[in-house]
Amino acid sequence: LKELNIKLELVDKYVKDAKDAFCEYIDYLQISKILEYDMKDKKILYPPNAQEAHDRVMKIQNDLKDKMYQKQIKKRYEEIKKYTYKNKKYIIYPVKNQKELVNESKQQNNCVKTYAERIANGTCDIYFMRLLSNVKKSLVTIEVRNNKVVQQRTKNNNDTTNNQKKFLELWERKILNGFTIIGSTYPITVFRRPAFAMIRK
Repeated sequence: LKELNIKLELVDKYVKDAKDAFCEYIDYLQISKILEYDMKDKKILYPPNAQEAHDRVMKIQNDLKDKMYQKQIKKRYEEIKKYTYKNKKYIIYPVKNQKELVNESKQQNNCVKTYAERIANGTCDIYFMRLLSNVKKSLVTIEVRNNKVVQQRTKNNNDTTNNQKKFLELWERKILNGFTIIGSTYPITVFRRPAFAMIRK
């Protein structure tokens, strides 16, 4: 507040609940500064309703983030769509947009929809594995880091079947890492990292 030249005693004029609304008011100011609002304008500094002002700038910030994430996810998809792979039974392909993440999360009952930022900043890639006979239905959600599968989960974060693991092994070694395994029957190595958290209802 001192940095923004705001007097503490004036805050009570704009918030009804000195405990909860005060925190939202501070959030509002921080987001407004990030959005490059004129922080010398009293209409900006002292909004008539802290809750409404907070919700408004929060929505603007989230919309901007979503647009940025969407752009980066699409760009990443164009870079890695070459890793799309299928056999007579399965197909695996990278996520194309945030809408697909939300749909996968809903079908699989996991939190992969929250991975948009990680995909956008290059922390990981997310792939979907489906049955060719029903490509619209989620089957396995896959997280890849540095061309290594670190998570492979079916609905409700259950383990993959042996056949699914064998397909993923072939894809990881033949497509992600550029060489073919003939007659491989070993499951791929999965690093022990936290699974896609299940959605709490």
